[in-house]
Amino acid sequence: MLKYIVILLDDSSPSYCHYNGKKESNLIPLDTLSKGILFAMKHDLRIQYVLPNYDLPRAYIELINSMFHDTIGNLKQGNISDIVVVEGLHELNVNSEKLDAGKRYLVRADIQEFFSGYRVVANVLSRNISLNVVFTNVESFSDNDINTYAGILKELAASLKETILNGGNANTNLLTDRIALDEMNNCGAGDSSITLAPDGKFYPCPAFYYDNDAYGQLGDVVSGVTIPNKKLYTLEGAPLCRRCDAYHCKRCVWQNKKLTYELNIPSHQQCVMAHVERNASRELLEAFHQLGILKEKNIEVVDYLDPFDKFQSI
Repeated sequence: MLKYIVILLDDSSPSYCHYNGKKESNLIPLDTLSKGILFAMKHDLRIQYVLPNYDLPRAYIELINSMFHDTIGNLKQGNISDIVVVEGLHELNVNSEKLDAGKRYLVRADIQEFFSGYRVVANVLSRNISLNVVFTNVESFSDNDINTYAGILKELAASLKETILNGGNANTNLLTDRIALDEMNNCGAGDSSITLAPDGKFYPCPAFYYDNDAYGQLGDVVSGVTIPNKKLYTLEGAPLCRRCDAYHCKRCVWQNKKLTYELNIPSHQQCVMAHVERNASRELLEAFHQLGILKEKNIEVVDYLDPFDKFQSI
C-alpha cells in the first residue's frame, strides 16, 4: 500500500541512495508538480521533495508549501532540508564543524573510500550527529572485504557506545537501526513509496528514472499509477527476504534488478553487507546488555552472512 510519494524536482537534484543522478538541470514543469501534489492529496500520501541545488522560483515554493511535506537536499540547501545529503567523506570532513545535531545527514561514499576514511564518520557520530551511510558501489564489495568491514564497524560501535553512555543520542543505519527494529523496515520503493520524476511519469524510485528504464515506468501523473507484477516489490514476494531478520536492510529493488536481473532477489553483496552490519549491531547490543541497558532487545546469533546459503535447501 502506497504511503509516500517522492517528487524529484530536477534532474540535478542530489541522489540520496545507491544510484547516481545527473548534473544537467531539468526542472519539473509547474503543472506536473501541481498534478503530483493533487495525486498525493487524493491518495493520502506523504510528500518528500528532492530539492535541486539552486533556489526554486517563487511559484514553485508557494505550491510546495501548500501541503505538508519533507525535504531532501544537499549541503547548499541544508537550511531548508530535513535530510541533508553529503557527497563523500571529504565533503563530510570539510563541513563536520557546521553540521546541525537537529538534522539527519546522509553521506554517499565509495566502499574503498569508507574503508580508508571511516574515522570521519566516527568523529561526526561523537558530536551527536545522526548519520546514515549509503554506498555507491555495492557491486564492488567482495568476500575479501568482509573482515575489513566487520573490523571497521566494530571500531565504530565502540566509539558510538561511548558517545551514548556519555549522554549523546547519535545513531547510524550501519549499527543502531537494527537494534531499534522488530520487523522489516526496508526502502519500500514500488510498494509503500512511488517517485514522480520531472518527465511526469511514476517510477519505483529515482534510480529507475535516471536509468531511463522503460520497465520501471509505472504510469504517469495524468492516468495514475500502474504497477505490473506489484507483488515483486513487496516483502511477501521476496522469498529470501521475508525469512530474513536483517530488518534494517534497504532491500533495494533497483540493486536487485541491476545485479540479479530480478526485482525480488537480492544480490550476494547486498545480503552480506547487511548481515555484517546486523552482526555488528548484535555485538553492540550485547555490550549494552552487560551494562543493563536495552535488555528487552535481542538479536539472535546466526551462522551465515548470505540467507541464500541457509535457505537454498528449504
